[in-house]
Amino acid sequence: MPKNLISIGRGAFEGCSGLRGELRLPESLTRIENGAFDKCDSIDKIVFYNRRTEIIGVMNPYSSAIICGYKNSTAEEYAERQGLVFEELKEMTDSSTNGSNIYSMCFNSFISKIKKIVLGLKRNWRRTQK
Repeated sequence: MPKNLISIGRGAFEGCSGLRGELRLPESLTRIENGAFDKCDSIDKIVFYNRRTEIIGVMNPYSSAIICGYKNSTAEEYAERQGLVFEELKEMTDSSTNGSNIYSMCFNSFISKIKKIVLGLKRNWRRTQK
């Protein structure tokens, strides 16, 4: 995604098979509208670098992608609201840059993957109980 992206409109990438794996949303992104990634089933993880990106509605109602972002962010709120696995984004610093932020990365990948498996098992169990 472009580093100066501000918003993603309703259904902007609907059915886009080219979006796969990890999707990194830039810090400049302030808004994602309903269904922006609807039917983009090959996205495994969505990383939010903006703590306050407004997420309107559901990005993809059938997705089980891991949502990665900062603690107490709108990404975390969205993951909780949708029952998705949330992975905390930690800021890393380097002593050679006097403590300035040089990159961010998601931690607890193993735990998050286990949670995702458990959530999938719960969903499948619920379907068999109907």
